[in-house]
Amino acid sequence: MRGFGATPSYGVGVLHRFLPFFFCTSQGFRFTRSQFVAVALAPVTVQSPLGALAVALLPVGGWLVVPLGAHLGGCGGDLWCAALTRRRPRGALAEDRITGVRFFPPPSSPLATPR
Repeated sequence: MRGFGATPSYGVGVLHRFLPFFFCTSQGFRFTRSQFVAVALAPVTVQSPLGALAVALLPVGGWLVVPLGAHLGGCGGDLWCAALTRRRPRGALAEDRITGVRFFPPPSSPLATPR
């Protein structure tokens, strides 16, 4: 996010009163479609391979299997966000939020002009 000019913020939330999750967001910043796909895929393409290396190489790697599995389970949502973003028209913008994404139509779209 920072690489695209956004200021990320980090935190912990609870979904449905019992499922904790960690998040990184930059509410208010609008990413281009390709930028947001890169942001959404970063956890699975960067953190997961690093976690797999830690499991394989560290003496305590076995203790990391369950947390890494939970991380990979959470990456399903990131993959879904990336897929939804790719379905948007070229020029569309995406705003990352704590519990989802808000999409904006391309500036040239009739939907982008206020009525």
